[in-house]
Amino acid sequence: MKQLLETSGRSLWQVLALYVGASWVVLQVVDVVKDNMGLPDWVFPFALLLLLIGLPIIVATALVQSRPAPAATGAAAGSELDDELSTIPEPAVHHKLLTWKNSLLGGGLALVLLAIVTSGFMYMRNSGIGPVGSLVAKGLIDERSEIMVADFEAEDDMLGRMASEALRVDLSQSNIVRLVNPRTVEGALKRMQLPEGTRVDEATAREIAEREGIAAVVGGEILSGGGSYVITAHLVSPGGDLLGNARVTAADSSKIIEAIDKLSRNLREQIGESYTSMRESPALAQVSTSSLEALRKYTEAGIQRREGNLDAAIDFLEEAIAIDSTFAMAYRGIGIFLQNKFDDWSRQYWAHSKAYEYRDRLTEREKWLVSASYHLDIEEDESQAIAAYENVLRIDPELMSAVNNIGVIYYFQRDWEKALKQYRQAHEMRPEGLTASNVGVVYANMGRLEEADEWLALSRELEPNNPSWKFYQVHFESLRGNKEEARRLNRVLRESESPDPYWLERTYGTDWLFDVEEGRIARAEASLAAAVAAGDEGEGSNPARALQDLLSRAELDLALGNPESTVRRVDAALDRFPLEEIPPLDRPTAWAASLFAQAGDTNAARTLLAEQREQLGPLAERKRVGLAEAEAWIDVAEGRYAEAIPVLRTSDRGYGCDICIDLSVGTAFDQAGQPDSAVVYYESYLAPRQNWRTYTDGTWRAWTLERLGQLYDELGDLEQAAGYYAAFVELWEEADPELQPRVQAAQARLEEIVRERG
Repeated sequence: MKQLLETSGRSLWQVLALYVGASWVVLQVVDVVKDNMGLPDWVFPFALLLLLIGLPIIVATALVQSRPAPAATGAAAGSELDDELSTIPEPAVHHKLLTWKNSLLGGGLALVLLAIVTSGFMYMRNSGIGPVGSLVAKGLIDERSEIMVADFEAEDDMLGRMASEALRVDLSQSNIVRLVNPRTVEGALKRMQLPEGTRVDEATAREIAEREGIAAVVGGEILSGGGSYVITAHLVSPGGDLLGNARVTAADSSKIIEAIDKLSRNLREQIGESYTSMRESPALAQVSTSSLEALRKYTEAGIQRREGNLDAAIDFLEEAIAIDSTFAMAYRGIGIFLQNKFDDWSRQYWAHSKAYEYRDRLTEREKWLVSASYHLDIEEDESQAIAAYENVLRIDPELMSAVNNIGVIYYFQRDWEKALKQYRQAHEMRPEGLTASNVGVVYANMGRLEEADEWLALSRELEPNNPSWKFYQVHFESLRGNKEEARRLNRVLRESESPDPYWLERTYGTDWLFDVEEGRIARAEASLAAAVAAGDEGEGSNPARALQDLLSRAELDLALGNPESTVRRVDAALDRFPLEEIPPLDRPTAWAASLFAQAGDTNAARTLLAEQREQLGPLAERKRVGLAEAEAWIDVAEGRYAEAIPVLRTSDRGYGCDICIDLSVGTAFDQAGQPDSAVVYYESYLAPRQNWRTYTDGTWRAWTLERLGQLYDELGDLEQAAGYYAAFVELWEEADPELQPRVQAAQARLEEIVRERG
């Protein structure tokens, strides 16, 4: 008996090993076929179930077949025939059934059953037969129809908004239906005479759908109890007919976004989207936090950002980290929103550093996002930042923000072609005011103004309430030479956004630049004072911005040929807004030092730079800080042009400002006594490109036109000289009386050239 058991044991383990190996191969094949043919997810577990059912049959067969078949009972003794028959065994019933032939046949039939069930299911789904038939196949919804997501019902309105927003994000990835354009909803609400910001509940959404010919509406509700949440959604026709429904449960608040992802996939399956497409779509944008309340604040911040309320968005993120101090993605959001404002560099540094500190708490996708921001904004390592975003896209190929942010890096590198490619790809993935404006600004920077106009108009159509895109348009109209329209739009923007100090400072500052560019400095002073006051007063005060406005006034004196006044104004500005009262990274020290150097006070410039380097330590080498540029202006002032010019060729401080570099390098060549090179860079500066050129043109455009006239005059090219003199005279036609002698001198020389040339 012992020998028999040992023999059967070896046989059994051999059979089990073969069965497990064969099962693994079958499951791999099923998995590949499922993915490649777009079969439902239940195919794999169904195949696994069939294999598990077959396991005891195989074990029983192995045990039975490893033992000799028992003999049948013999005939009566003494009979010769009986003796002969008794030598032929009669197998037992289980020996007849549990044979290898039958087991293999049963396995084959199981695979056939799997194929029949799967094929039948897919046929019924694609043909619209029975309860598994898709809505598209049944003809209840047309492929690529528009659907609308209503605000979910919940005890907490913010929770309802968060759920509906998350569902919109996921449904926007569908390739079988389309989300209704927000402009359509806004237009319908206006025609319904409902106030802006009206909550779009299911009833309102159905009315909008009926008015606009939208195929279906998704409504839903969230019920809570015992710490868990039950989330239901239903797809209805505009007339209220139920088309589909889904229900999921979130065990706790941290699982809500994950549950909504399952909910949306269920709805997409019912509509008729292919399983392959749904697998390729990334999960909903998730952020890791243990606090539902913090998640609500984070969601509201995103809504505020899309409406252009960056300060409100930052406030919500601040509230989120007050609730969850380890909320890494909220810290990152603060850094990004401040960057969008080009404001508060010190806090940006802090926010991105905190996000990086808590990165181990994040999902893999979030870790790479945080790392990308850290590499770019803290380490200024653009190649590492791009690599991190590429890792994000390997995890989530449809994440628009990662594609867009790679474009941002190329923008700051002034690689317009690569930036344009990234921005357009981001816009195709998810059209927003942000993506459209980015494309438009790159076209403007390239001098392709007609294309820029189309894209900037689109940004305002997509997000008509976002003041940022209106501000973009102000500067674009100035770039195109439509100064009166630019002034009008700037005034309208200020009136709509008052009393926000952020927009007051920017719009008054822009008015000041418009006036000084035309030489109307006396009129401009009131706008400058208002801009400084907006940065110096109230809850949203920003002394760094106010100081920069005063430094702009000092720089104007430099352009007007009054270096002594420049030094006095810089000293007065630093007395009013002491640098030590401004966080070190936010201090415009480099600008103040550059003005001192260009005005001839290099000792004052060196003193400021030495103090700043001591304060910042290793951070002093950051491109954005601009100390190297300021030191280059000291070199220019002291005649070391060969050392200064290579530094000035990269002196845009990471703002992506080609014309800033052209003006700086042209000035250095001019002072070095190389007029041919100076002319090349001055003319490049004046080329009609760069959306934000008002910030430079306000101070330097008139000076550059006048100087080019003089340089061409000295070089003997009277035709070019006459052209630039004429442009200067036209620009300063209504300049202040004290500036008119320069206008008259240019006019007189222009007339002489005309007489000389006949």
